[in-house]
Amino acid sequence: MKNFDLQRFGKTFRWFFLANKKQYMYWFAGVVVALFVAQMFGTRVMFSGAEGGYEPVVRDTLSFISALSMASMLVGATQILATASGKQQLTLFLMHPSTNLEKFLAAFLYVTVGWGLVLAVAFVAGDAMRVLIDVVGGHHETVWGIPMLRGVWSFPMLNGNGEVLWEPTAFSTLFAVFFHSFFVLGGVFYRRHTLVATCVTVIAGIFLFAYVGSQGFTRHFQLMVGDMYDVRLTPWGYVSAFACFLFIVLNYWLSFRLFKRMQVVNNRWINV
Repeated sequence: MKNFDLQRFGKTFRWFFLANKKQYMYWFAGVVVALFVAQMFGTRVMFSGAEGGYEPVVRDTLSFISALSMASMLVGATQILATASGKQQLTLFLMHPSTNLEKFLAAFLYVTVGWGLVLAVAFVAGDAMRVLIDVVGGHHETVWGIPMLRGVWSFPMLNGNGEVLWEPTAFSTLFAVFFHSFFVLGGVFYRRHTLVATCVTVIAGIFLFAYVGSQGFTRHFQLMVGDMYDVRLTPWGYVSAFACFLFIVLNYWLSFRLFKRMQVVNNRWINV
C-alpha cells in the first residue's frame, strides 16, 4: 500500500479503459440487445397471462431481468483478465508504469463498476425500446419499468411495517459479495474458459454442500429467525456471516497474489 499512488492509479484506469473501449462498447451493445429481448419475451410470452393488467406483467418481467443482471455481474467478474488475454495486450498491460496493486484495482473496477454501469444504462435503453414498441404497436397501456425498480429489488429489506431489516440486508449483501469475490478469483485462477471453469467449480461446491446437508450435518443450521415484522440472525447466522467475510478477504487477496504471478507465456489452464 505504501507504493500506491491515487493519481497514478487514475491514469492506469484511464489507460485500461481506453485500451479496451472497443470491447466495452461490444459489451454494452450486447447487453442492450439482451435486456431488450428479455423485456419483450417477459411481457409478451413468459408473464403475459398475469392478472391485474399490464403493470404486474412489467413488474414480473423486471424481477426476471434483475435475476439475469445479478448473474451477469458474476459473468463480468470472471472477465477481469479477458481484456488482456492476448499476448501483446497482456505484455502492454504488465509493462505499464504502475504497481501491481494499481493494475489489479484498475482491472477490478473495470469489471465491477464498469460492468454495473453497462447494466444500468442498458436497462434504461432496453426499457425505453420496449415502451417505444408499445407506443408504435398501439398497445392499450404504456408502463415504464424504471419507477418500479425500488419495489422489485426490495433493497434494503423491509418488514411488514416498512422498517429496514438491517441484519438480513447486511447478510444478503455479504453473501452476494462473497459470490462476486469467488468469481473474481476464478477469473484470475483459470487461464482458459474462465467462465465455464468457474461455474463448474461453483456448481461442484453447491452439490458438495447439499450432500453434506443431506447427511444431517446442517439439520440445526438455522441462519435467521423471526416473522415478517422482525427478522434477526441466529448465532449460527453470525458465525456464517463472519466466515463469509473471511472468505471474501481471502478470495480477493488470493486473486491479487495470483495476479502478481501472472506470466505472458503460459500454456496451462491455470495461473499457478
